[in-house]
Amino acid sequence: MTTYRPGEWVNVSSALARRWIEEGSAEAAKLEGMARLMQDAGVVVLGNARVAPAALKEYTDQLEVVASETPKLAFPRTLLWNPEIPLRLPLLAVGFGVLDRWQVAAALLGYEKEHLAAAFGSDEDREYTEEIVRDLRVPVYNPDFMFIRRSSDTQRLIDTWAEERDKGTDRYLALLRALYLTRPRLWPLPASWVSTGA
Repeated sequence: MTTYRPGEWVNVSSALARRWIEEGSAEAAKLEGMARLMQDAGVVVLGNARVAPAALKEYTDQLEVVASETPKLAFPRTLLWNPEIPLRLPLLAVGFGVLDRWQVAAALLGYEKEHLAAAFGSDEDREYTEEIVRDLRVPVYNPDFMFIRRSSDTQRLIDTWAEERDKGTDRYLALLRALYLTRPRLWPLPASWVSTGA
């Protein structure tokens, strides 16, 4: 059972949404509220930027899109996105909205044993990561789908992440180490927000 507080957004089936609205337990998201959440937001496309315009055509008048070889905070609210991951467009405003309270919202890669840090990288990668994280029985985050609010803390995350990637280690472990070293206020997004494997 999940508890929702007043003002929180939840993505449910249309049948359940209608029932809640009829009961007076919920209200439909207002378009102006969604526009507010995306007014200072943009997407940094990592990888094949040619795919982005088609995937984001519904939001081209609300979101600026730039391409980058590496993660960067190009906007006050930035979605780092690799177009190999299909976007669930209704969740974009929700993801940007999470940044009202959190500095980072990152999708978990999964919940199974093969998505724990112990399953990634070489022996050296894992040993180095364990020195920082202390326990490799922790889930890893998807580096191809993250919402980040720009601040000095999150810029330090981006810089630390670049340093960890430059060490030539596993990309999932590099992000995990950067998150542990900088400790931003992180909201783990469900793995269902993205549909990709490791």
